[in-house]
Amino acid sequence: MKECFNRQTQIIMRRCDSLKNESKNLMKEIRCRSVSLAQNKCKNQFMKENIQLHNYLETQILSTAKLNLRSAKYVKKNAISSYLQNPAYYNKLLSSVTKKRMSLQSIASKQFTIKQEKSMWKIVNQSDFHGFK
Repeated sequence: MKECFNRQTQIIMRRCDSLKNESKNLMKEIRCRSVSLAQNKCKNQFMKENIQLHNYLETQILSTAKLNLRSAKYVKKNAISSYLQNPAYYNKLLSSVTKKRMSLQSIASKQFTIKQEKSMWKIVNQSDFHGFK
């Protein structure tokens, strides 16, 4: 009877030890999971803050770019209109364009006269020496 009792107690003690070990392992897993969940929460919060910061900076950059584009268009439009509305600038612009056009026309006319003279020399040379063969 004592042996049977000792055997049963040993079996019970082994089961208790195995249950203790299982419970310790489960507690370790639960702690690890809770730590990993806490780390993931921190990472997620950090990522959310980074995304919010990125979105804020993106909106700031876009608004600044839009303002710069508007101001550039305004300056360009008003600069051209003020340039043309000012008579001194407008006359200078017209005179420079006219001078360029006149110089291009004189160059073209000189080239045309040179071509005509060359063609006339060809005609004259051929007709003069045609009869002397």
